[in-house]
Amino acid sequence: MKRTPDAVARMKRLAEAGALTGTIARDIGVSPASIIKWAKREGVRLMTRSEAGKRRAEDPGERSRLAELSRRGGEALKRKWGLPSIVPHWVPSDLSDDYADFAVLYGEECAASRIRRMKAEALTC
Repeated sequence: MKRTPDAVARMKRLAEAGALTGTIARDIGVSPASIIKWAKREGVRLMTRSEAGKRRAEDPGERSRLAELSRRGGEALKRKWGLPSIVPHWVPSDLSDDYADFAVLYGEECAASRIRRMKAEALTC
């Protein structure tokens, strides 16, 4: 898409609303590099990722959502975002939920100790 007055006006509206460069580029149908050039020509300030993160952190709704996810153990959040799990590789898969629960409630060292005891009990039976 070429730089048209409509596209530039749309870019300005989205930038003022706090959209990131990639989001604006997808919405208009151009590359992020084009959006950066247009913004420089028009004197529009684009929001950085760190500014967007700070804005999200100030939002009470977002903070309460993250706190609730953290309270539930963080494992669901990590799975949702595709992040590596907090459960070490040596923990058997059938005990991984127990490890995550213990780690959130009592800390990773206590969780590791508890899982080691559970593994030992399972092997001695």
